[in-house]
Amino acid sequence: MDQYSASATETYLDAVKRTGLATLVGQRSAGAGGDYIIAPVMRLPASGMIFRMAADLDINPDGTFLELTGVQPDVELPSCPLPDRVDREILLKDPWIQAVINGLSTPEQTFPPSTNRNKDT
Repeated sequence: MDQYSASATETYLDAVKRTGLATLVGQRSAGAGGDYIIAPVMRLPASGMIFRMAADLDINPDGTFLELTGVQPDVELPSCPLPDRVDREILLKDPWIQAVINGLSTPEQTFPPSTNRNKDT
């Protein structure tokens, strides 16, 4: 996950984090959560103007607003560019993939044991 994870992807990340389904690895998401339903139609009584208005507010477990702060990964990795192409050789050199292969630690940064990693893996 990274700053380009948004909309329905961000809603999925939020669900994964809340349920503990997996360890989220990467960088904070965009803060642009998507709704599963279309916002209801509203009509103003005096002008007759019709518009849609989202009636929900997604709040993170720490009390912050999802649409302002996004979803924080369980393990934050340093920024790195996307690879030029996707094949085995290139992917095995990718810093994030290397971090996962090495047990979520890189030479630049060692991640604390307080991450929510499953001890059985």
